[in-house]
Parts: sequence; C-alpha cells; structure tokens
Amino acid sequence: QKVKLILDMVKEGKPLDKALLEEVPNSEISIKVLNGCGIEGAAKYTGDFLSEEGFEVVGTGNADRIDYQKSVIYYRKKDYSKALKVKKVLGERLDPTLEESNSLDSQEDILLIVGSEYKK
Repeated sequence: QKVKLILDMVKEGKPLDKALLEEVPNSEISIKVLNGCGIEGAAKYTGDFLSEEGFEVVGTGNADRIDYQKSVIYYRKKDYSKALKVKKVLGERLDPTLEESNSLDSQEDILLIVGSEYKK
C-alpha cells in the first residue's frame, strides 16, 4: 500500500514527505478537530478517538458553520501523506475529503472538520 501511495503522490505532483518515506508515528501528527455538523459532541468524540489512536489532538471546537455535508481534512502541501494516514485511521467512522490549505495554524498539521456523515 505504501508503494501505491508513493506512486499516487508522484502522479499527482505531490511532494513526498517524511510521514510516507519514514513511518512517522501518529504521536507526531497534530490535529485540530472542529464540529461542522451541529451534532453535540462530534468534535470531542472524534478527537477522543484520534487521541486513543495515538495522534496529538491540539484542540476541538466548533467550525465556522454547521452545515458541512461531508467531513474535510485540510492539510499543508508538505503534509499530504499525514492527511492520508488520518483519513485511513478514521476508516468507516468518517469519509473525509482532502483539501490542501495554506491557512492552518502553526500548531496543527491537520485540521479535521466533522461533517454530517458523523456517527458516534
């Protein structure tokens, strides 16, 4: 699967980063989780799950709006493989889309907005 990720990244012109070339532990991936669906506790429960999986959750809260139909993982260009890793760990809980962003806070590698497909 690692080879497929590398080939996909090369094909898409994405830079290969440390998380893919060297197995970066989940504890070295920082994530902020925001509730974008309006379901009480969605960000907290998702953050708790990611913490249990070993990720560094740097904060939870409410998104700018509560009508996200689908969850979204925002990432910096250099952190594409970290975003893929988070998406994989979320598995069947959420099926987020991946969107590159240049406006993430410096303390987070990933910003996850939980959309309305959220289930406890």
